[in-house]
Amino acid sequence: MRNAFIYSVVMVFVWWCLTSGDTSSWLVGIPVIVLTAMLQYRLMPRQQYRYSVRGILRYLPYFVRHALTGGLDVAYRAFAPRLPVDPGFVHYTLRLPQGPWRVFFVNSISLLPGTLSCQLGEDRVEVHVLSQSSSTIDELKTLEEMVAGVFGLEGELTA
Repeated sequence: MRNAFIYSVVMVFVWWCLTSGDTSSWLVGIPVIVLTAMLQYRLMPRQQYRYSVRGILRYLPYFVRHALTGGLDVAYRAFAPRLPVDPGFVHYTLRLPQGPWRVFFVNSISLLPGTLSCQLGEDRVEVHVLSQSSSTIDELKTLEEMVAGVFGLEGELTA
């Protein structure tokens, strides 16, 4: 029941963001959120997930900030031909244990400026980058720590 509540709160936040807080959209939004919560409960495996409210509260501003700066960075690079673009691939070794948190992490990678996750392997992810800077690995480590915090897995990251 706790997971359904947390899922619903997250979906309310997502709906609010997608509709820019338009109150008239809640006529459709509430039934959609209830339906997705019911489907999520019926379709998801009965694995117990842990969530950390503190981790979620740390992740949300991080997500918003990086989503905005990531979009602006890519747009700026597209319209400023003088800006250096050195595309390539970075291979990142995952420290999160097996589970849905890895998929959440891989999907979150694209919010970092100029990055796009391409392939998830057994213990690593391949990331396409617009600029092969040394800070990419550090940014991925920070993002992985934020995701670990969302799921209460801070102590379970491997070296």
